[in-house]
Parts: sequence; structure tokens; C-alpha cells
Amino acid sequence: NAEKVIWIPRGVYNDETSRYVDNLMHVIAPGHVILSWTDDQNDPQYEHSLEALTVLKNSTDAKGRKIKVTKLH
Repeated sequence: NAEKVIWIPRGVYNDETSRYVDNLMHVIAPGHVILSWTDDQNDPQYEHSLEALTVLKNSTDAKGRKIKVTKLH
């Protein structure tokens, strides 16, 4: 049962699944997500991933804990 929802504005760039977030990030443990990432600021995905990272870093889980984000390159 979901206790809290965090809205991630966009998914993977040029996504064929209509912006489903599951190809951008996954919750791997309570308060811990893995996020698809690129360090290339010229990659169109960079903006999407950075936006998601910003949202996650400024959010807490249902217990009020900061969310740990692991970048997947």
C-alpha cells in the first residue's frame, strides 16, 4: 500500500512508453531509489534525469527520511 507519492515530471527522453517512470528510476528499498543517469550535459536525457534528481533530493519518504539516490550510468 502506497503511503506517499512523489511526482517525477518526466521519464526517459524520447520514451516509447508514454513517460512511464519505471524506465527512469526504481525504488530498491524503503527510501532508496536507483536513477538512470548521464553525466553528458549535451545528452537530451541529462535534463530529464537532473530534474528527477532535484525532485528526489528535495523529497522525503513516507517516514520523513531523506531519499537516497544511486545514479545508474
